Amino acid sequence: MMAKTVSLSLLGLFLAVSPPLIADPIMTNHVEAELLTRLDTVRPGVPFLAGVRLKLEPSWKIYWQNPGDAGLPTTVQWRLPDGALAGKTLWPYPKQFDFQGLVSYGYDQEAVLLAEITPAEGATPGTPFPLQASVSWLACKDLCIRGSIDLSKQLRVTGGAVGEAAYSDHAIDAAQKRIPVGSSAVRAMIGRSGDRQKLTVVAELPIFASVERVSFFPLDSGKIASSIPLASDWSSTSLNMVHPLADGAAETATTVEGVLVLHLPDGESAYELTASAEVVSSSAGTQPTTGEAAEVSLSYMLLLAMLGGLLLNLMPCVFPVLSLKAIKLVEARNLSGSAHRLHGIAYTLGVMSFFSLVAVLLFMLKASGAGVGWGFQLQTPWFVALLVYLLFVLGLNFSGLLQFGTGVMGLGDSLTRKGGYQGSYFTGVLAAVVASPCTAPFMGSAVAFAITQPLLQANLIFLALAFGMALPFLLIAFIPHSERFLPKLGPWMNYFKQAMAFPLYLTAIWLLWVLGRQTDATSMAVILGGILLLCFAAWLKNCGPVKHPVWRCLKTGVSLSAMIAALALLGLPALATRPGSAAVETQIGDFWEPYSEPRLVELRQRNRPVFVNMTPDWCISCIANERVALSMPSVRAAFREKGVVPMKGDWTNNDPRITAVLESFNRQGVPLYIFYPGSGGAPVLLPQWLTPSNVLVALEAI
Repeated sequence: MMAKTVSLSLLGLFLAVSPPLIADPIMTNHVEAELLTRLDTVRPGVPFLAGVRLKLEPSWKIYWQNPGDAGLPTTVQWRLPDGALAGKTLWPYPKQFDFQGLVSYGYDQEAVLLAEITPAEGATPGTPFPLQASVSWLACKDLCIRGSIDLSKQLRVTGGAVGEAAYSDHAIDAAQKRIPVGSSAVRAMIGRSGDRQKLTVVAELPIFASVERVSFFPLDSGKIASSIPLASDWSSTSLNMVHPLADGAAETATTVEGVLVLHLPDGESAYELTASAEVVSSSAGTQPTTGEAAEVSLSYMLLLAMLGGLLLNLMPCVFPVLSLKAIKLVEARNLSGSAHRLHGIAYTLGVMSFFSLVAVLLFMLKASGAGVGWGFQLQTPWFVALLVYLLFVLGLNFSGLLQFGTGVMGLGDSLTRKGGYQGSYFTGVLAAVVASPCTAPFMGSAVAFAITQPLLQANLIFLALAFGMALPFLLIAFIPHSERFLPKLGPWMNYFKQAMAFPLYLTAIWLLWVLGRQTDATSMAVILGGILLLCFAAWLKNCGPVKHPVWRCLKTGVSLSAMIAALALLGLPALATRPGSAAVETQIGDFWEPYSEPRLVELRQRNRPVFVNMTPDWCISCIANERVALSMPSVRAAFREKGVVPMKGDWTNNDPRITAVLESFNRQGVPLYIFYPGSGGAPVLLPQWLTPSNVLVALEAI
């Protein structure tokens, strides 16, 4: 009896002085603590993640590894079986708390602190694997209370497949998303000016494009006084922040370590930074510095623009207007030399007028802070619908089914008359409108340079681009007696003109499909209804003379009302852009995965090679490249063999994230093809015309 009494007394004393070993959550000092794993069984030598979850009562907080101006860091010490190892604590990025001028870093509501646990190589299958952690913290609200607890969970070593834990509550997955990532594609430097510390960050990718604000949490509280920057500014690929120095900070600091948090419209992303007092270099290597840009000659860029415009005539985007140009050339056989030259000048002025208008609009939109690029007009559904109207009705005119007199719709008739120069002018405008979504070689650099210049210089570059596009037809118009080399006019011209209507119909159908991708099937039905109204208006206009004035006015009024109604349909809510609608079908498939900057950073961090394809549905060159090169079995087999992850960014609708990527590579238009080598080297740009051979050659080089 005495022995039993002593045993019970000793057990009671042990329980009184020893922290509890628990598996279930327990509340102590306003904090609920729990040990988490994804697994119930572990394998010898195979690491797994374990975590300590701390849930706090409302308005209470605990502290990060650097508590800031006040507080104590939370600590986790793992106690493991012999031979097992615990990695460093993986800290989710913290929040900032301000109280009476003091700034602290920590967590409210919940914190999950992770670590990678590696069982011993010689662990025996079938034996228990006790997982234990000692946790301590300082919890504060109106007052601060220190707390600590020992947590334990019993796992088992297995020689086969590991078993999923019955309760992890997905907290480990959620915590992993808040762990700052380290990336060689994000580099930083520091500089000191008086009592201030300047932090500069340069990234290969446009990670700052959609940033609303930034925070920096230093690991060492003795260098930077606060994570609230005194000043900050950023572009798509660079960031500058100025912080006050901490009291007593060293005169010179060689490094500053910390966590950079970017606050985005749809959440946050965080990066580990080690900023050095050295010159920052970016491995992107695609965007010149301000000094380099200043040295670029305007005359050199004008030459590039003209060459780009000349090559634009060879791009598939221009195919829809080849029918217009073909008819113009053939009908020039019946013109005098001076009239031929004047038509060439009118066509050139039409091209230049549109490109000049684009320059002004781009300049105004950029000045307002909008993220737009070359071809932005086809990202607007009502503009696409207007082109559908124009091309379809123009096709009907070529087919001889509708007659519109001497305006833009009657180019064929107007070319043979003295007053038909407006037809050549609008042919140039239409050619530029339909061709503008494409980017030809040399053109990308010139347009990107133009966007950074004052309006006058920018307009000169766009005019040079337009002149290059119009140059072949202008030369033909000015070559003496060039009309002699054209076929003679005859009855065959009617059939030729009718045949040339079909490329216009095809383009109208394609643009209608683009419209459906930007919005939905309802908008396609609306525009088809608008086409019906236009056809009805044209039929009324040409159905024959009406002698009675009342009926003639009624006929004209109904025809005009039908045209106005067709145009009014362009303003319906059904034609509003639906962001992401075009990406659903295009991006997801058995080959491509949607472009995502965090996903790209993750793949680069894992040294996976990545191919990025930036493309919209309205770029015929992009579609042709996919059909001719990127969809070939040999190319896709090479992608799989090299382990390349193919990603596609959809720019059918305006997407500031895609625009920022284009700008980071000094581009203002599509297509854009980027190879990121698996070695972490600088990204490689592919040409804008793809063939299976040049893609395979690029694959061999990575």
